[in-house]
Amino acid sequence: MSESTIQYLFSKNRLRVGDTLEINKERLRDSPNVEDGEIDVRESNPNFWRCSITARTKETDEVKWEYDDQHYPPTTLVNRIAARLSDEDYLPSEIGYWTHPRYDGANLWDLRKLD
Repeated sequence: MSESTIQYLFSKNRLRVGDTLEINKERLRDSPNVEDGEIDVRESNPNFWRCSITARTKETDEVKWEYDDQHYPPTTLVNRIAARLSDEDYLPSEIGYWTHPRYDGANLWDLRKLD
C-alpha cells in the first residue's frame, strides 16, 4: 500500500505537529456545489477555514478543525465545510483543497510532488 500524502509529507518534514493548514477558498469557489457569494458571507470566522496538524495526525492522518476542535480526515473535513456552505455535501475527495502557509500557500499535492 502506498504512503498517504499526510504521512509522506511528515517523512519529508514538510508537515510538522503544530502546523496550520488553510482551505483554498478559490478552489472551493470552483466547486459546482458551492455558490461563490456564499463563501465569505456564511462563515466569517477565520477558524472555519483552518485545520491543524497534531500528534494524532501522525498516527491517524486526521487533522483538527480549528472551528470545532474535532479531528477529521482532511478530505472529510473539506466535505463538511462544503456542506455548511451549500445544500450539497459532496466535493471530489482530494487533499489538494488544503494549502500550507509556510510554503506560500502551496497545496498538499504540490508539496508531495516537490521531489
